Amino acid sequence: ETRYDIEMQTGHAYDLERRIRFYQSSIDRDFLTSGGAYKDLPLSYIIFVCDYDYFGRGLARYERVSSIKDCPDLPYEAGTPVIFFNTRYTVQNVSRDIREYLDYIRTNDDQMPLEGDLARTARALVHRVRNDRTMEVRYMTMQMYLDEKLKERFDEVTEIARAKGIAEGR
Repeated sequence: ETRYDIEMQTGHAYDLERRIRFYQSSIDRDFLTSGGAYKDLPLSYIIFVCDYDYFGRGLARYERVSSIKDCPDLPYEAGTPVIFFNTRYTVQNVSRDIREYLDYIRTNDDQMPLEGDLARTARALVHRVRNDRTMEVRYMTMQMYLDEKLKERFDEVTEIARAKGIAEGR
C-alpha cells in the first residue's frame, strides 16, 4: 500500500518544498475517496534525485523530518517522508550501492564499473530504452508535437504584436 513519487530534478529546479507539497497532496487526494478515513492514507514517499545540491551542504542524501516547534524531540509522523538525493555530493552519507547509482546518474558513463544492483539495473533500463525503436518514435513524435505547439504559440504572439503595432501606428 505504500505510495512513491520518484523524480529526477535537473537544471536547478526551484521551490522543491512547494512542489513536494503539491505532489503529496495529489497522492493523498487520489487515494482517499470522499468520506474515507484518514487512517487509511498509506505511507507515501516523495523522492527527488537531483543533479545538483539543492541545499548546498554536500550531503548525498537529505531527509525531511517533521517535529513540533520548541519540542525537537517530539516527532510528528504524518507518514510522508521526503528524501532528496544529490548526485554532486561531497559527503558520503549513503550506502555504496546508492553512491554508485548517484555517480552513474551524474556521469551517464556506460563504461563505469558497477558492483551494486541498483546502478546495474538503472543502466540496463537505460540501454533498453535507448535501443527500443518504439521509444525513439514516441520521443520523436512528442518533440514534433512540442515544436508544432511552440510554432503555433509564436505565430499567435507575433500576430498579436503586429496588430498592436498597427493600432499604435508603427
